Formats: sequence, C-alpha cells, structure tokens
Amino acid sequence: MSIEFRNVMEEIVLNKVDEIINTVEGCKCEQCRLDIASYVLNRVPTRYVATAEGSIISKVDSLDKKFEIQLVTEIVKAIQIVQENPHHQK
Repeated sequence: MSIEFRNVMEEIVLNKVDEIINTVEGCKCEQCRLDIASYVLNRVPTRYVATAEGSIISKVDSLDKKFEIQLVTEIVKAIQIVQENPHHQK
C-alpha cells in the first residue's frame, strides 16, 4: 500500500493569497504569487495529512479566527516584501 502525504496548508495558503492579492495594487503575476505563498508557507505551521478525511478535518481546523488572522497578517507582509523585491523586472 502506497501512502502519500500532503501538506494541506499549500492549498489553504494559495487560496487565501489569491483572495487577497486581487484586492491590492501591484504585480499579480504567477512568479510574485508563488513567491508570496512561499514566504507564508515558511512561516505558518505545516498540516500534513495521509487521507481524504484528514484533509477535510485539517481544512475545517484552519477556519479558526486566530489562525485566519495570522495567515492574513503573513500574506500582507509577504505581499509588501515581494512587491518591493520582485524576482523579475518591474
């Protein structure tokens, strides 16, 4: 039996980045989007799951208001940093 692990935070962070990045000024290219997500993923706890049920439970847990505030704060910081230092020409 082959078990695959998955960090559900990747999906949660990318969804929230997409939601927030569309409300701010600045570059929204794929490189900047992924740089923002990478910055955030390095600062929030990982949430690995090995089953579909685990994925659902972890996503429900991520809806906690304290967690959401932390996530939005990290995304806003990441947007500022990436916009000031993009990995492409301005």
